[in-house]
Amino acid sequence: MLKLLIVDDEKRTRDGLKMCLPWQSYGIGEIREADDGHTALALALAYKPDIILSDIRMPTVTGIDLARKAQAELPHCKFVFISGYSDKEYLKAAIQLKAIRYIEKPISVKELEECIASLTEACRQEAEQSKRLAETAAKLETSIGLLQRDFAVQLAQGGPDAGEFNRLLAASGYELPFAGHYVSVLFRIHFAPDIPIQRTAELRGFLHEAITRVLGSLRITAMAGTVDGTRLVAHLLVANGLTQDDIRSAAERIGTDFARLCGPGSPHKLFAGIGRTAKGMEQIHLSYQSAVAAVQQVFFLGNGRVAVFEARPAAHAGLDDSFDQPFAGYLLACDEAVFPFIAHIAQEIRRHDASLIDDVKMLFYRLLLKLYAEAQNKFLGRYMEERKEEYLWHRVSDAVTLNELLAFLESEVREYFAAVASVGAKSRVVHETIRYIQRNYRNGGFTISDIAGHLHLTPAYLSQLFKKDTGQTINDYLNAYKIDRAKELLADRGVKLLEVAARTGYNDVKYFTKTFKRITGITPSDYRENALK
Repeated sequence: MLKLLIVDDEKRTRDGLKMCLPWQSYGIGEIREADDGHTALALALAYKPDIILSDIRMPTVTGIDLARKAQAELPHCKFVFISGYSDKEYLKAAIQLKAIRYIEKPISVKELEECIASLTEACRQEAEQSKRLAETAAKLETSIGLLQRDFAVQLAQGGPDAGEFNRLLAASGYELPFAGHYVSVLFRIHFAPDIPIQRTAELRGFLHEAITRVLGSLRITAMAGTVDGTRLVAHLLVANGLTQDDIRSAAERIGTDFARLCGPGSPHKLFAGIGRTAKGMEQIHLSYQSAVAAVQQVFFLGNGRVAVFEARPAAHAGLDDSFDQPFAGYLLACDEAVFPFIAHIAQEIRRHDASLIDDVKMLFYRLLLKLYAEAQNKFLGRYMEERKEEYLWHRVSDAVTLNELLAFLESEVREYFAAVASVGAKSRVVHETIRYIQRNYRNGGFTISDIAGHLHLTPAYLSQLFKKDTGQTINDYLNAYKIDRAKELLADRGVKLLEVAARTGYNDVKYFTKTFKRITGITPSDYRENALK
């Protein structure tokens, strides 16, 4: 049975959530609760829930902080945030988080049911996949020597105590000097999206085979093992004049052999990080740690696949929001100078290549949001049609290299320019239509024919142009605009509901309420309560 943790600082909310669904029918057999983020984090690490249902805004430790810290230890845990309408932008900022859903207040039981059903099904599928993976991996790992793998991984993680070294070394079958010099090389496979779980085990087998074959052909002695689902490590004995260039060349050959085993046109990528030299087996974990840091540097290397560790402090300068406004200015003017500016951004990022990768991704996320906002301002409906925020989020967070982010940003800008050019003079009709609506929406009573007459067009042709360029009908735009104005008025308790309706062009308060709920999902009264909390 699955485990659920409910986190909210209001007991009434927690009790309501526990009572509103037949949890056992979804396979959830145990529910626990916490009233703040600190308690929730401690409980999550001990309880290990499959799903956490949490308020996003809590004192001291927010839902975002809780998710970030918990997922570092519980990567398969699913999060559902309960959020007010004003929390969406805050939620988007957690770009590095995965498996996130959110439900707006007031909570819809139907929406909660659908969300929980989806997550519990995902949990069951992952459990089945993990079981199959474990069975496949067990067979594979047995063939390459389970003891040797375990010993190599123990060395990477800090190793056994001194008294255990000789016993484990003898049991592993390795004939290597305890006091020799070693260099750790960490290999990380970046799997293509939606790869079957069985295929990942096969690819790790290919990598083991490539490591064994290449190092054997070069007469380099090494201990190798699987760290996790995407990473394998090899600790190379530095002997017989082995140099750093030799190690880099060997890592590159392993990459070539791995690609050959994967087959022509394989979408899977292999990256390698070479650590610093360790003096003795007891220090191998330090070489491994530096190899982990080196793998991170592959992100900045462009087409390179192998990085050598260089000791440098983390740097954040140069990755603030100073690029945002110039970039937005180029977009507003549709200025081709934006492309040299993007190249300048890339140059600055590579100059600060000790920056955190998440900081770099956040920079690109902000720039793309600027691009999409300007496209919306220009009513480029066809451009925006398939560009959902979730798509943007995942494209940025899943990027493996800086070059991928640059190519994606440049491609999106070029498509934006093409969309602007294709609209041409038609955009005047759209802008004039919108200006008419904004000037007259309070009066109500006007029709598409009235707007068309004002612009000296037929109603059918006007409707066609507007839908083609904005992706929505004139009536949809009109209602959405009026509801947005209504939201502003609802924030003031001094304005009665009847007056809100009248001031936004609705003569019938019942029709206003029905339209408001259809567009927002909640009634005007519920929206006012949320807005004034």
